[in-house]
Amino acid sequence: MWLFTRPGSLRLEDRTQSAVSSQASVSSGTLKAPMDGAIVDVLVSEGSTVSKGQLLVVLEAMKMEHPLKSGIDGVLKRLQVRVGDQVKNRQILLEVE
Repeated sequence: MWLFTRPGSLRLEDRTQSAVSSQASVSSGTLKAPMDGAIVDVLVSEGSTVSKGQLLVVLEAMKMEHPLKSGIDGVLKRLQVRVGDQVKNRQILLEVE
């Protein structure tokens, strides 16, 4: 939607129903939480070698467990969560380099 006013114009975009771009962030090596939830299992530690598709973290949200996997091969550079942590949607959980 465009709003034209005297000093200029404004473009508004409704992104309410937009899909979360979690796959794009995973392929870059940064794993983000796909939704609010609690970390119930962390299967790797900093410095670990990981392979594409390897299960890294399990997130519990909406009474379901969501497995979060690595999108690339590499080494776990930074782990920012531990079991029991509450996380927000799109919060960075870990980085693979």
